[in-house]
Amino acid sequence: MHPLVPTLRRLGLLLIVFCCSFPGMAGEQTWLQIDKSARTLTLFEGEHAVLEYPIALGRNPIGAKRQQGDGKTPEGRYFIRSRLRASRFHLALQVSYPSLADQMLADALGVPAGGQIMIHGIGPNAPPPAVHHPLSDWTDGCIAVTDAQIEVLWDRVPVGTPVDIRP
Repeated sequence: MHPLVPTLRRLGLLLIVFCCSFPGMAGEQTWLQIDKSARTLTLFEGEHAVLEYPIALGRNPIGAKRQQGDGKTPEGRYFIRSRLRASRFHLALQVSYPSLADQMLADALGVPAGGQIMIHGIGPNAPPPAVHHPLSDWTDGCIAVTDAQIEVLWDRVPVGTPVDIRP
């Protein structure tokens, strides 16, 4: 494979996200807002908040994710890349981290960007801090909701849904 192919794919995905980012282009578009400081996930249809859930974040939640293993939840504009029914955390919606900008920053720092950032449930094999969800930040950088909440999101959030993660 030509070395530019992954970069061109990322640019194509960024174009899709960019085009989906403007209200009115697709009517009442579904999108997610993650507010890290308020510890909330809000599902919007157009400009209307439809539901809001408390969340748990990465074990080191302050600041944007810069590299693999830092325990931070990313910040920025992403989209739902895939849906994982066989997640060890019940169900999971994969977020498109790292973006091209995230990858370029990690490359400039000489560190791996990481990946596998999900919005997921708790599941039966979650670590002990998850028992106190959402009172503790216990993930490796993911956004955790309860199993019942991820089931609702699973039914309402398709692949391609924009995800705005705010500090």
